Amino acid sequence: MNPLAAKILKRVGFGLAGTFAYSLVRDQLRFRSLRGAVVLISGGSRGLGLVLAKQYAAEGASICLLARDDDELRRAQNIIFSQFPETIVHIKVCDSTKLPQVEEAVAFTLEMFGKIDVVVNCAGTITSMPIENATKKDFVESLEAHFWAPFNVIRTCLPH
Repeated sequence: MNPLAAKILKRVGFGLAGTFAYSLVRDQLRFRSLRGAVVLISGGSRGLGLVLAKQYAAEGASICLLARDDDELRRAQNIIFSQFPETIVHIKVCDSTKLPQVEEAVAFTLEMFGKIDVVVNCAGTITSMPIENATKKDFVESLEAHFWAPFNVIRTCLPH
């Protein structure tokens, strides 16, 4: 498969996964309004995280977006503001694989909103290579991003 087709298929797959994930959450919360709810989204600056942030904004939730890149966070915040000007959106630079940064981001969210009602973990990385070219370091980095980062966010948010 050529690289462009693979990229397109990945993006379509993420879009479908995001729509499916949102519909599951929406169906589970259908009797509960999200108006006034506070949603913390790791990996919220693009991809699935941004798609879900826009869906939550459409439902009336306030949002705190976390991601590693400040410029991407500001871009995402502007996108949400342009489509949902009444939505409160705060942003915080945070590498979810680093527990102290997660603790700081959760404290920031609580300071801004006073509560966290919904946590969405979308932070992640995509590494594509033949398995024979992958190193132990590649696997460790993947575990950091896809296991420990969500664990850090969930464990830090649970008491609140």
